Amino acid sequence: MSASKPCILAVWMLSPLAACEAQDRVLTPDPDDGSAMAGRAGSAATSGAGGAMSGGTAGANSGGTTGTGAGGAGMTGGAGGAPAGGSGGAETGGTSGMPTGGSGGGGTGGTAGTTTGGTGGTDAGGMIDAGSAGAAGTLSDGSADAPADTSRPPTAQDPDCDLNGLWIAQQITVATALGAPQYGNVWSYLEIQHDGADFKLSQQFDCGGQVKGTLNVTLREATTRVLMRHNRQAGRRGTMKKGTSGTCELVLERFWGIRGAIEANFIPAAGRTSSADLTQVQMERPLPKTATPTGAEDWDGDGHQGIGWDVAGVVTGRRHSVQRDWSSWFTDAAYTITPAMNWTTDIMPRAEADLEDSVFDTEPPGNLLLAAGAVADIRNVNNRVILRFLGRNASDPRVAAIPITGTDPDGNAASALLTCSAIQAAMPARQAR
Repeated sequence: MSASKPCILAVWMLSPLAACEAQDRVLTPDPDDGSAMAGRAGSAATSGAGGAMSGGTAGANSGGTTGTGAGGAGMTGGAGGAPAGGSGGAETGGTSGMPTGGSGGGGTGGTAGTTTGGTGGTDAGGMIDAGSAGAAGTLSDGSADAPADTSRPPTAQDPDCDLNGLWIAQQITVATALGAPQYGNVWSYLEIQHDGADFKLSQQFDCGGQVKGTLNVTLREATTRVLMRHNRQAGRRGTMKKGTSGTCELVLERFWGIRGAIEANFIPAAGRTSSADLTQVQMERPLPKTATPTGAEDWDGDGHQGIGWDVAGVVTGRRHSVQRDWSSWFTDAAYTITPAMNWTTDIMPRAEADLEDSVFDTEPPGNLLLAAGAVADIRNVNNRVILRFLGRNASDPRVAAIPITGTDPDGNAASALLTCSAIQAAMPARQAR
């Protein structure tokens, strides 16, 4: 898709606002990397990510006919299921309505796993939407036919490719705007359970974002605070193991996020981990717009639908928009992970992402540069995520050094917000890798 005139692209994973020149959805490589690889180089690794991590028999170990327990277990595999019976899924929320819990329980759970993933559908289970997750419930760890061994903690297949523990992350997506690269930085807090070759996010929350480049785009505290409570990724799954080349090979399945609108209404019909193309989802579930605002929400309570972005640089003001995106992570020949014990240095897999943005209004009103929006393919060979290991548990000194003061945005938002501020300070927004 090409643009016939300069435009302003409002994005979350890329940059909340980046002026873009007319182009055919192809982004130039980051000058720092010197890479000549095509922007779609990683697609083969990610397009099958859901399936590679999957197998719907996870529910076989979880919950007999107890609908809520088995619904959760469809996402988490057999790990929490067998000994705990119906509530086996509680490891990531039980009745939370995990978006991929639907058909996971259908393996042997009778009426256990429904397409609605249980009855929860609240943040407490790690995902706000309960409604439309059935298809992705086929995910499992491939070994779920055997009962989970709950007598031991999760143990990675390869000790020097072990992700178990606490992590902080900084995803950086790159685009060319006004003849220069723009860097969208997004932070998050993660807790990972890694058993065998498979891992899952057992805890996660977003910590805001910033764009660095010819534009500087920031979020206010109220917006970061509310973002912590949405698009929770607990239960998101991946694999990490040592490959034939001797490096650690990572794949994290795709995840769809919604900002400034009812999440369950605008994720793909197949759920958060759907491999659907953004264009397809746009047709099936179009985002709210000014003329058709149903489903839009004022998340940050500033009197405007969507979420607000403060913009400075070649254009200055504030814009309010609803957004939808997806991202996935993986290693390849250009982005490798060197095996290590206890991860004393950062690791950096590649990220792939796509996003759309629907602008509702601007401050000052009627500012055409701020108001102009576009759908863009932001896949880029240089998109990446920096992962920093803090330790196997909260007693590790590195946790106190950040410091991680709180990890419960629902129960103690003020403390979790301090954690987000500390993560941003520890991993400052970048204009380069």
